[in-house]
Amino acid sequence: MKKIIRLTESDLTRIVKRVLKESKKSKPKSITIELTDKWKDRLKEIKSDNLHGYTSGKKEYKLSEGVWVKIGSGPYEYGRSNLTGKQTFFFAEYVPDNDEIFVHNMNCFGNAIGRIAEEDWNSENFFMYVLDRGISGSEDRPIGCISAGYSYHKFEDGFEVGMKSKGDNYFEIVDTSGSEENEEETLSERYYRKKRY
Repeated sequence: MKKIIRLTESDLTRIVKRVLKESKKSKPKSITIELTDKWKDRLKEIKSDNLHGYTSGKKEYKLSEGVWVKIGSGPYEYGRSNLTGKQTFFFAEYVPDNDEIFVHNMNCFGNAIGRIAEEDWNSENFFMYVLDRGISGSEDRPIGCISAGYSYHKFEDGFEVGMKSKGDNYFEIVDTSGSEENEEETLSERYYRKKRY
């Protein structure tokens, strides 16, 4: 004989919430990526005279949410009018909520170029250096950067070692660390679970 169980609206709400929570995959707090040959070739396609884009030569790059990490540079372009040269730099940002790596392109001018090109920049020291002095390419402030665009690099079904960015295959995940903390059970849910089991 089958047993009939009566559920209230709050029971149904709680069950749906639990199913959604359990089905949601946890995401790493940070990921480590390698730049594939496709990304390196993409940078080499960016040319100015006999110069072309390049990476720093590092094997791996660790990305954390909200932090920009420099993953490539365009060729140096000699200045025109009052600008003392220009160079584009590429910064990767890990965005777990959107299952993607977001790449910021920044055009930098004047003195900013040498500093950013020679150092292993992340968002903290990059913005302290650039924004502190104003975003400008004028003669009185020949250091500065402006946004030159951005691109999205999606990963299907979260982030796992061995995965490559969908479509372009520019980035491969080689390591993950930690995971986002799951929402804690409410006291009522904990009580119900203990009572039931």
